[in-house]
Amino acid sequence: MAQIFSKKEGILTRLFKHKLVSNVAIGLIIIFHFSILIYSGNGKLQLYKKANRLTENGVILFVNILRNILLATMNTIGTIWIVKNYISSLPIANCRTRLLGRVTFFQMTGLVPLVFCIYFIGDQVGWSIYKYFVPEELWFFVMHLMICKYIVVASRIKKNFNGVNRRLAKFMNNDDSSESYSINIITFKNHQVMYDRIQQLNYRFNEFCNVLDKFNELFKGVVVMGMICIMMNILYNCTMLIEHIGNPYYRYKVKLAAAVSQPLMAIVSVGQAAAIAFIGESLQEEGEHTIRLCFMILNKLNKNLQWDSNLSTKEQIRFLLNQSKSRKVCLHAGGFFKLNWGILGAITTTVATYSIVIIQFLLKY
Repeated sequence: MAQIFSKKEGILTRLFKHKLVSNVAIGLIIIFHFSILIYSGNGKLQLYKKANRLTENGVILFVNILRNILLATMNTIGTIWIVKNYISSLPIANCRTRLLGRVTFFQMTGLVPLVFCIYFIGDQVGWSIYKYFVPEELWFFVMHLMICKYIVVASRIKKNFNGVNRRLAKFMNNDDSSESYSINIITFKNHQVMYDRIQQLNYRFNEFCNVLDKFNELFKGVVVMGMICIMMNILYNCTMLIEHIGNPYYRYKVKLAAAVSQPLMAIVSVGQAAAIAFIGESLQEEGEHTIRLCFMILNKLNKNLQWDSNLSTKEQIRFLLNQSKSRKVCLHAGGFFKLNWGILGAITTTVATYSIVIIQFLLKY
């Protein structure tokens, strides 16, 4: 089974191990992001004041500033995580999975709304105005890259649990002629080999569970803020779309640009949530598959009376079964919620409720 994490230390790893260097880097990250946040928020406030639409667009301004605060916080936490990851004992290895090509393509989709917004909307409203909106587009894209990185690392962990299940399936099906054991052909050597193999799988399964626990703990803040930002992005896109389409104040070209850019960003945000839910559900299914395979192997051994003489092998299977049932194989945000298809239902419900309310509110003006 391939290693999940490499042990090599690069220059940045050795550099950030110095507490002073890492603290200075974290301090600069915080100052950088929140300086841009203040600059952007103050600029937007002045623009609305000049247009005499501060009262009329209070909801839009509030939603926009709240979204910027969340994106800035997400990028700050994510960048600090990158610094701390160099200090932690979990440097990420470069092992390939089938998902990597799809994730690379998904990374590029985040550029589509970014380029469209900067080029088309910036051209319509002018750079002197749009420069205050550029930081939020860049924050959105950086968050998109962080989510893609999270998916890649989670897929590597899933691949290792899948390797355990493939080995267990070979015990069941006896489809590997290279192995020197079989459940159906009973010899002393088979007893010993199978015992050793199951014991090794127990050790590896426990090792992968420890890595998963540490991974969930390490990404806890990033995942919580990421899911909040994804939901806020979708709500913001709905708000801006309703505002631009239904308000006669905006020119036709600005409305057209908003009608294209806001749905694009909402689609990317939904894609982020769906990708996280997919990898979380897949990892959870691997844990459930381990439980099913253990039960199937025990049933098969119980039917073969010749295996009763070697209870130690059964005990190893039972130990793996108990371990897979007690140690939850799943992605979660520090106990706040599990990452599976359920989060898409929560997002859909929230967006539907919010859209009904905001449509009624904005169309009054």
